Amino acid sequence: MSNREIQKELRVIPLHDAVIVPHMRLKIRVDDGLGMALSASVADDQPFFVALTMKEKNDQPISRDSFFAIGNLISIESVQKSDKGYVANLKSLKRVKVLNLNVSRQAIRSEYTLLPRISDMDESSRKYVMDFIHKIVTEIGQYFQGSEG
Repeated sequence: MSNREIQKELRVIPLHDAVIVPHMRLKIRVDDGLGMALSASVADDQPFFVALTMKEKNDQPISRDSFFAIGNLISIESVQKSDKGYVANLKSLKRVKVLNLNVSRQAIRSEYTLLPRISDMDESSRKYVMDFIHKIVTEIGQYFQGSEG
């Protein structure tokens, strides 16, 4: 992560139907208002935001209850204007827990705390999963011409 000072309250990027894990890179499409804000932040060398997934897409006003409480601290790598708003390239840095969410007409901002990295698999489980993945990839590879099966 960067040595730059990261504020303890950041603007929120609402996500729909998305799951982000730390160190993941992804592209998202955002509307003009958020796209211009992302561009300005990157230009001001303040590329950090909190990405929060919305529980469901509906016509109700956005509130704290609209979002899951766990999200990601992300950095904006680039923002490009497109024919339908903007496309932002994001990199997830760390998981965060929302402490407070401030919703206004101009922006959604979140106070957050960084969550520690927790390994939820012991070595035996990790070996089992990796062996299973290797087996599946090998089986799938047999269906392709020129594979070493």
